[in-house]
Amino acid sequence: MPLETLFTEFASRPVASGSIAQVYRAVLSEQGAVGTGLPVGTVVAVKVRHPGVAVVMHRDFELMKRAAGLAALLPGLRDLQLEESVRQFGMWGLMMYTDFDILMYVTHV
Repeated sequence: MPLETLFTEFASRPVASGSIAQVYRAVLSEQGAVGTGLPVGTVVAVKVRHPGVAVVMHRDFELMKRAAGLAALLPGLRDLQLEESVRQFGMWGLMMYTDFDILMYVTHV
């Protein structure tokens, strides 16, 4: 659905930006208000994911796992247990992947 259908106003500049997405200020149109339960004209924050961020983060995590595996082969780095750190980071990373599912936020608002 086009932005013009959902919002009567949509800021051209983000009000916030992070590594995964940017947040824009917008005003709900009549059509946009239908599915939200909010009144027409409500000012909302719209989170727009950066293109390709999920692919990049998955690739980076795979590279970290490989690097940690190689580090475990080196006597001077073995004791750092980088594989375990990457495994724990992976669990946190799984939670971050939920950030990619912006629709999930709608159910928690």
